[in-house]
Amino acid sequence: MIAPRPARALYCELVIDYEWRGGFGNAELNRLHAASFGHRVGEEDWWAQLNQHSLGWVCARQDGELVGFVNVAWDGGVHAFVLDTVVTAGLRRRGVGTGLVAVATEHARATGCEWLHVDFTDQLRPFYFDSCGFTPTNAGLVALTAGHRAPAGPFPLDPVGRVESPLADRDRAPRQGDEGAPDAWLVFDPAYTQALADLHAGAEVLVLTWLERARRDVHAVHPRGDQARPMQGVFSTHSPDRPNPIGLHRVTILAVDGTRVQVSNLEALDGTPVIDVKPVLHPDLDR
Repeated sequence: MIAPRPARALYCELVIDYEWRGGFGNAELNRLHAASFGHRVGEEDWWAQLNQHSLGWVCARQDGELVGFVNVAWDGGVHAFVLDTVVTAGLRRRGVGTGLVAVATEHARATGCEWLHVDFTDQLRPFYFDSCGFTPTNAGLVALTAGHRAPAGPFPLDPVGRVESPLADRDRAPRQGDEGAPDAWLVFDPAYTQALADLHAGAEVLVLTWLERARRDVHAVHPRGDQARPMQGVFSTHSPDRPNPIGLHRVTILAVDGTRVQVSNLEALDGTPVIDVKPVLHPDLDR
């Protein structure tokens, strides 16, 4: 085996450090898996499992934070297997996943493996075939638990843009847009230029965001953080902390400048991923 070493990649001012068999904490990997696969934060002992059963793994870090991970299992011979490539939502489609698989491929080859396998859901075909260089092959799957079906997920959310706002501190940000939230810009990836074509100043839209700083293991809260109010299930509140922390913001478009859209009264923090925009439907006009 070759010695583990960090690798650094620069993508449009995005600096990512990759390390084969890099150190990680169970808590940070559990959080990354929960955010990527849409489940509650678990308590898996990944460090023990991977050291016992895996050929290796690759950690991707940005400024020390774990933002990507891939596990590489093997059969003890010439076959290695890519498992669960995960990248934090805000960094998808920016080359981080491709970098993870590239480092995994390099080290699997260096250890004497002759084949690297992967299986995935249909929406990941462009990633593994086009970006990572895998070749389509025949494969099969047997469910080993009676009545169990192969999962339909995960369901990755790829941000279409980000919020540009003076708001940076969650504790100081208004809870709702009509409580003093500032105007902000939605900065979209140029790949979605056509999708923006008919947005115009004066239109009311719903902006859906991914509240990446929210907790996903919270199921009940005191509404608005008021300890005097009884606990309520998060599905009956607007709490950002919830199993799938999707933000819903009704705003008015103030200006459109290419792939930049200025909107009014947006309470989302600076850098928040934007996952969709939809028009507000008016009963007699828009159906």
